[in-house]
Amino acid sequence: MNITTVRQAVAETLAGVTGLRPYAYDPDTIPAGDADVAVVHIDDEGIDYYEAFRGGTALLYLSVELSVPMSSDRAATERMDSLLSSGAGASRSVIDALQKNRTLGGLTGGFVVRSASKPFVVGDAVGGNSRRLNATLHLTIPIGRL
Repeated sequence: MNITTVRQAVAETLAGVTGLRPYAYDPDTIPAGDADVAVVHIDDEGIDYYEAFRGGTALLYLSVELSVPMSSDRAATERMDSLLSSGAGASRSVIDALQKNRTLGGLTGGFVVRSASKPFVVGDAVGGNSRRLNATLHLTIPIGRL
């Protein structure tokens, strides 16, 4: 299984979330303005090949970094809450979007969203720098041969 293909499938799934711009790679710059962004990365845990070398399945650990602009603390928190909410069937829920495509179009037998980090602020408002509220989702995706 090609890792790029899996990353792209996650990003394509997130493209269905209202108002979210997903990337399967690190963009050169985060879009300025009012854009909510999701960037798919290989997580710190990387790829676990142990079982694959024994005839089993490799585990790909991905993270999805969510980022919303901070026009105000409350507005940013509410935007992030809507992205992280689950089970409500809302068009802004990243979790619900991922749940609807658990096989990533047939690439895997299913995957797990393990956790989401506590939202954290990036940047500062001094000198015209924009502040953003970020949170990171952690996914475990069993994959076949790489």
